[in-house]
Amino acid sequence: MDTWRFSIRPASFRGVPFKVAEDEATFGRRTVPHEYPLRDVPYTEDMGRKVRRYSVSAYVIGSDFMAQRDRLLTALEQGGSGTLIHPFYGSLTVNVDGDITFRHSRDNGGMCEISLKFIESGQLSYPTAGGATAQNVENAADAADQSFADKFLDDFDLTGPDWISDGVIQSVSDMLDDVIEFFEMVDSGISDLARLLQGDLSVLFPPPSQVAEIISRVQAMWAAGKSIYYNTDSAISAVDNLKYISGIDSLAPRGVWPTQSASQQQTTVATNAFSQLMRSSAITQSTRQFSALPTPTASNYNYRSATRAALTDSPRQNNEPSVLPVSYDQLARQRTSYSQLFDRETCRVSGDEPFIRIEDLRQTVWLDIQKRLQLTAKTVTRTPDDVTPAVVLAADWYDDASRGAEIVALNNIPHPGFVPPEPLRVASE
Repeated sequence: MDTWRFSIRPASFRGVPFKVAEDEATFGRRTVPHEYPLRDVPYTEDMGRKVRRYSVSAYVIGSDFMAQRDRLLTALEQGGSGTLIHPFYGSLTVNVDGDITFRHSRDNGGMCEISLKFIESGQLSYPTAGGATAQNVENAADAADQSFADKFLDDFDLTGPDWISDGVIQSVSDMLDDVIEFFEMVDSGISDLARLLQGDLSVLFPPPSQVAEIISRVQAMWAAGKSIYYNTDSAISAVDNLKYISGIDSLAPRGVWPTQSASQQQTTVATNAFSQLMRSSAITQSTRQFSALPTPTASNYNYRSATRAALTDSPRQNNEPSVLPVSYDQLARQRTSYSQLFDRETCRVSGDEPFIRIEDLRQTVWLDIQKRLQLTAKTVTRTPDDVTPAVVLAADWYDDASRGAEIVALNNIPHPGFVPPEPLRVASE
């Protein structure tokens, strides 16, 4: 006996019944494969479950089939989501997906055939626990640091003739020269520690090399600049500066060729080990600083309290900076720049474990940015007609004069009473 027939439920949409001749559904996962030069094993990134789609070949039949058809058409053309009772999947909240096709024929008089497509409605949710993804970034950065430190311990070998350590010291000094030159004007904390490290190379590097101290000094060098934030723009600039360093020419890996002597290969491997340590620790520090920036707590985030703190608290009086959450446009740019950064670095990283850890970090950063984007209102460009107080613009644009401080902070306006008639980036709602 076919007991499954007793499990089939009468089909309907928004309470309007219809018959089902056959159906089809599409499920799956969203995946993005990443294939890298000179690597046989790809990395497949799981982006989450695909949206569920349902195709139904339906019909209405009987002497009143036209009235049944019209009731169903009215239900299908209503806006928004509705409840579909599917014969095999039960109650589903769906939206009509695209075109609806009705067919009549003289051969099948007294009935109307209907082709329906539905897509699951899902949820428009605004998570409030922004710290969860930020903590995940912190954990992934720590794991990446440990993995790259272990790889450095394995590869940094300067035993042998003196010219091996001399050659590595010269190459590392050149790398630090580039770091000092870049940060000298933008972040003296990093440039000062880079200069100190450069002066200690002749002590730290020759065998027996003080490898643990080298790792600690490099990581401390990148972390030295995180206290310079004065506002959101300066915080983002500090993150971008660290990302930029990983792409300078002197820190790029060098080829190790079979035609080289054993000592030349050893020198190149040790130099590459240090350059990878420099690049990786700069990247992990940039992700830590980015994830530590404030996260809004609702999609229409009200900047008032954060803005008030940013405008009244002096960063010179506090150890922690007072900055606003990152704007939608800034988040979109960070998503693009981090994607390019990780694409470049995964092609250059040496070692299977470091490769896995840098990919884990990529995914946690992506998820953190996506959550922030969900919580952040999009920005638009608006231009005042004349020099206008910020409270007047806020009252006019948002019907909320207290958001004047938000306009001032987002555009770095010197005085809230005199907003110039220039294009301003402000929240869309």
